[in-house]
Amino acid sequence: MFRHAVRLSIVVFLCCAIVEFFQFNLGYWILLTTIFVCQPNYSATKVRLRQRIIGTILGVVVGSLLPYLNPTLELKLGLVVLTSTLFFFFRSNNYSFSTFFITLQVLLSFDVMGFDTAAALMPRLLDTLLGAAISWFAVSYLWPDWKYLQLDKVSHQALRSDAVYLLHIISQFAIW
Repeated sequence: MFRHAVRLSIVVFLCCAIVEFFQFNLGYWILLTTIFVCQPNYSATKVRLRQRIIGTILGVVVGSLLPYLNPTLELKLGLVVLTSTLFFFFRSNNYSFSTFFITLQVLLSFDVMGFDTAAALMPRLLDTLLGAAISWFAVSYLWPDWKYLQLDKVSHQALRSDAVYLLHIISQFAIW
């Protein structure tokens, strides 16, 4: 975990530097994507990357269609509450859905506050892609934790544990 903590610290610094240097208006999305996607090992990060990108793309597509429905303020507020609730509901068991709903919630909230949601669509998508790329780079090149390198050791340990367990079960039947 120490490796992951150091990696994440470097990534946070890098994201903040990028946002400050390029003066991105909604650049905090880069930082949020990087923090939420970057996991302690490569395979977990790869899964989160895919889920984050899919959820964001779908959220941006659906969010771009919402103004054509011309919803009332009350309906928009109701949808903000609904999408926020669904974000928390899916947060731990389906990250794609969670990302989809938080993207919709952000776009609806911008619309309710009077901001131009169409102007936020591309930054949301590009910031997510940039944050995902930074996370992938970090987990691949900053002290990577390749689980497959430990597969042989872990499989031997599992076989040994299973053998001990099997011997214990056999000894229970031998008593009878």
